[in-house]
Amino acid sequence: MKKIHIHLISLTLGLFSLSAQAAVLLYEPFDYTANQPIAGKGGSESGFDGSSTWSENALGTTEITSGSANFGSLVTTGNKFHYINSFGSSNYDHLAYASRAMNVSASSGDLYLTFLLQGPSGVRLNGGVYINGSVKEFGATRTEYFDEQRNASPDRPHVFFADQSTSAGANPVTATTYMYVQKYTGLGTASGGTAQLWLIDSSQYDIIAADGIVNTADLDANCLTSTSVLTLAGAAPTLDGSEQLRLLLHDYGGGNSDYTLDEIRIATTLHEAMDIVPEPSSAALLGLAGLALTLRRRR
Repeated sequence: MKKIHIHLISLTLGLFSLSAQAAVLLYEPFDYTANQPIAGKGGSESGFDGSSTWSENALGTTEITSGSANFGSLVTTGNKFHYINSFGSSNYDHLAYASRAMNVSASSGDLYLTFLLQGPSGVRLNGGVYINGSVKEFGATRTEYFDEQRNASPDRPHVFFADQSTSAGANPVTATTYMYVQKYTGLGTASGGTAQLWLIDSSQYDIIAADGIVNTADLDANCLTSTSVLTLAGAAPTLDGSEQLRLLLHDYGGGNSDYTLDEIRIATTLHEAMDIVPEPSSAALLGLAGLALTLRRRR
């Protein structure tokens, strides 16, 4: 019996370990040398092409800033990324970005993208993170504050999917760090793929993370703002490993733009994307109890 108990304990720990480590496809903590531009930085970071490095299109100023972002109970590592565009009001169409080749494949199911973003008090927040595909500029997922080509509302966060978008109902507060949580469903389907975006602050994150359980209902109940569910009119794209991750800064024509960005994650579950260790499943525990009872009877 002792051997059986040992095996059950090992199996239980193994199940919990797997649930806490499922598929994080990409993680960028910006663990690079501080006080330098991001151009040329790279290495073996998870989810990127190992031979690639970050590049810039020279329309803005980037810097790796010392220390990771603080965000409630979220464990952060490395440093953080700072982006500023100071071209002023005469350069409405400037799109500044840093980009790096990814090595992520996702052909079906759901996909989640999260990151931390903060702008200084009184300065227009006008950028974000998106995935740039090989077929169109807009790949499988895209999120940004504002896209003037689509006449989006300034400052209101938008979620983009397959060249379609929807905006949130409220503007973020500057000088506050938010986690942008995006959910994309139906990758690879002929129609019906969906996208949605939530903004949560650190206190809301701690509420959600407290019991180790997170779902869209928790996000709906604990967020500053969210978008409606965007349902695609056509096919939902996939990730085939040929995309780039881009950090965007857009001068909307009314002055400087500025933000600090950190902790980018792409994952196949919401728990991993938000770095929340899930509670042990009661169903899994009942299954293990049943297995123990069966083994005991056979004994």
